[in-house]
Amino acid sequence: MVLALERLSDAQRTAVTWDAASPLQILAGPGSGKTRVLTTRVAWLVLGDEHRPPVDPSRCVVVTFTNKAANEMRERLHALIGEEKTQKLVLGTFHSTCARILRRWGRRIGVDANFTIADMDDVKRIVKETIEAHEAAWAAEDITLKPDHVLTQISRAKSRCQTPAEFRTRLKAPPGSASAHAHAATAQVYEEYQQQLRACNALDFDDLLMLGAQLFREHPTLSTHIDHVLVDEFQDTNAVQYELMRLMASSCRCVSVVGDPDQSIYSWRNAEVGNLEAMSRDFPGVRRVLLEENYRSTKSILQAAVQVMRQDTQRIDKDLFTTHTQGAPVMVRSCADAEEEADFLAHEIARQVQCSKGLLTYADVCILLRFNALSRTMEGALQRLGIPYRIMGGMRFFDRAEIKDLLAYLLVVDNPQYSPGVVRIINVPRRGIGDKGIQSLLRMAEEARMPLLPWMERAAAQPTVGLRPTVLQAIRSFVHSIEQVRQAAKQVRMSYLLQNMPVAELLQLLLREIRYEEHLRRDEDFESRWENVQELISFASSADATQHEPTSDSSPLRAFLESSSLASEASGSETATHKVTISTCHAAKGLEWPIVFLPASEEGTYPFYRCTTPDEIREERRLYYVAMTRAQTHLYLTYAERRRVAGEWGARMLTPFLAPLLPKERGGTLPRGAVPKVPWNYDVPALHHAGLTSVATMLQRPPLTEATVSAQCQALYVATLT
Repeated sequence: MVLALERLSDAQRTAVTWDAASPLQILAGPGSGKTRVLTTRVAWLVLGDEHRPPVDPSRCVVVTFTNKAANEMRERLHALIGEEKTQKLVLGTFHSTCARILRRWGRRIGVDANFTIADMDDVKRIVKETIEAHEAAWAAEDITLKPDHVLTQISRAKSRCQTPAEFRTRLKAPPGSASAHAHAATAQVYEEYQQQLRACNALDFDDLLMLGAQLFREHPTLSTHIDHVLVDEFQDTNAVQYELMRLMASSCRCVSVVGDPDQSIYSWRNAEVGNLEAMSRDFPGVRRVLLEENYRSTKSILQAAVQVMRQDTQRIDKDLFTTHTQGAPVMVRSCADAEEEADFLAHEIARQVQCSKGLLTYADVCILLRFNALSRTMEGALQRLGIPYRIMGGMRFFDRAEIKDLLAYLLVVDNPQYSPGVVRIINVPRRGIGDKGIQSLLRMAEEARMPLLPWMERAAAQPTVGLRPTVLQAIRSFVHSIEQVRQAAKQVRMSYLLQNMPVAELLQLLLREIRYEEHLRRDEDFESRWENVQELISFASSADATQHEPTSDSSPLRAFLESSSLASEASGSETATHKVTISTCHAAKGLEWPIVFLPASEEGTYPFYRCTTPDEIREERRLYYVAMTRAQTHLYLTYAERRRVAGEWGARMLTPFLAPLLPKERGGTLPRGAVPKVPWNYDVPALHHAGLTSVATMLQRPPLTEATVSAQCQALYVATLT
């Protein structure tokens, strides 16, 4: 296979073909083709050429941040290097890569290959119950812990590779203070939480990374199995992810990362934008290549976005340019209140779609919000005009109760020690064991020093004193169902060599065994929930079809459970066909639409009123920049002069990210008579044939005739008069 390197720009080609033995940073602005560059560099490394030998794909680690990105990269690499080489790559998210490594080598640090990735609901339940067990004692010391806050603290500690003991010593409050007592209590919850995970042979998502780093730290020779490490979205890495990259590359010293510090917007996920500078220290001689040509947006949109970012004097200086046309100026619109703003957005969406007659549809429009609560007025305005819309980022497929139930059953089948899964499903469908009954069973199992399911299996065979007949019957029913599926799962593994991998059939057996359809029929939303169950079976079928020969530590069921646990964007309800998208700015990162509206461009929203430190405000500016650069042809920045918050009206001002770029008469801070650096538009953009032809060219769509545009605009004008 030969790579078509001549199709790349000079900067892209430099990044792809930079010395394979040297560390490389590719700083890629929005819309600059970073995915194309990274996948092509992987292909260039794996294929080799007359000047250098190829890199063995099985010794090449390619890390992304989402399964969606990993799947997209995998598809592109199939076309570039073929399916066989692509399958050999260690390609996936940080979490899936670490799970794969820990199953292979984790025994060296005491991690059983049969570990379960703990469900988030189970994690929350364990932390909540641990806190409740100490509440009475802590009340005397006036200590109150909230489970969500404790989970955040634990996750932050693990992102810094801190064990419970190390976390305890990181106390910053004065000894004896209320904060010190709360910190000590949180450390105790962290320690007991880890003990319960170990007892269940389970790891949470943060453990995957922390233990992966521990494995390479304590056994550095494992890094000799790696010849090159490539990382996507590097600006979003946290401390433990950076440490993982550094440790994995400690032997080869060959690292290629792609990122953009101007798009670092996830500090609340513990992302460290400073990792770019840390890499410069840890990998001497690192080369930095800038990808500044944007293939997404018009010149007007890029000029506005760059001027917003240039106000941050601490950023790495880089520019953006494009060969696209100038396009319509970015519109800035002041509205009296949130209702007027929402009505303007809705009517402008209708105008754009009607005048373009098929060139643009509702699916080409996105409304980006700083937070979800802003959607209420937007949704109402769209509904009044009959404009269809979707909320991006609703409940995901694997978060739905029926899916979690069935996966919990399979988790328990695969790992009988996983007591949190048993707690979730022992009364699903109902078996007459309430919350108090479950707690009683947990206490008896704890007294016997056994995980819950093995204790129940023993109790079913040799009834324990104190169990009521109805409870014993329920236990036997549950244990029988688990055993039936477990035996079938063993047969699945034995039949693997016959290319028979029916995890989907295993699910069908489970549904029959526990009469799950009958259970769902009691729900008024049965049809949609049952469709979700059918989709899970379809997902299992597709997973069956793509399974490869297992190792001694894996099985088709375990591989399916792992892919389900790590799935992050498999929602069947996310279709955007002919619907306006309403999304948060964070959720829209990496996406693009021809027309983008950015309402509530006000102080208090951008930057968010809770963000007060210089670093927080700088990140808020980056978030606004990310939102602006989602637009391809038209960008609308609107704000309300007053807005109702918590039932009270309050005056609003233009966001300080825009104010220095606009004249005073438009709500900005530029002196009267000063010429703005960006040619803003303060009225709705004119829709005419030349402009729509330019849009069609940019989007590579068939252009409209002049007569069609004229007729559509005339029809809209008549409609507004009537």
